[in-house]
Amino acid sequence: YRDYLLTGATDLEFLTDCWPSIVSSLDYLKTFDTDGDGLPENSGAPDQTYDDWQLKGVSAYCGGLWIAALEAALVIAQGLESQGINTKLEQEKWLAWLNQSKPTYQAKLWNGQFYHLDSDSNSQVVMADQLCGQYYARLLNLPDIVPIECAESALKTVYDVCFVKFHNGQFGAANGL
Repeated sequence: YRDYLLTGATDLEFLTDCWPSIVSSLDYLKTFDTDGDGLPENSGAPDQTYDDWQLKGVSAYCGGLWIAALEAALVIAQGLESQGINTKLEQEKWLAWLNQSKPTYQAKLWNGQFYHLDSDSNSQVVMADQLCGQYYARLLNLPDIVPIECAESALKTVYDVCFVKFHNGQFGAANGL
């Protein structure tokens, strides 16, 4: 969806070509929702971008990207409907997943100041990419995945912990501290 938008939002053939992969990718990722809470769980294995970080349970990074992906897929599906492609079943399924995952994300990961690294490791790490899904939602003009006041608080915390307190900002931001 990002590529579609950033290249002019006119190439519906591109979205049509991507459609089967979008459907199969989301269906596959949903299989990692092992507890049925709407969000894929991380297993503690290197199963995400930060291979050295053993994320366990729901993670802020992966969970946020999951929610943003569902929102993007819903917009793509609606656009393809206007082209005569029947996407109703996928839209219903993804909307149900989205409606379940957003409150779960907030309940499992928000600590009143920032989003926990994950739900099951008891880590106190402040991850710089905890709002990666929110970033993509904003970039692509999709609905926010977290309340704006939570995003602002998390960003202030990331700035303070991962930048200011990391060698006084002399080396840029750390991925997490």
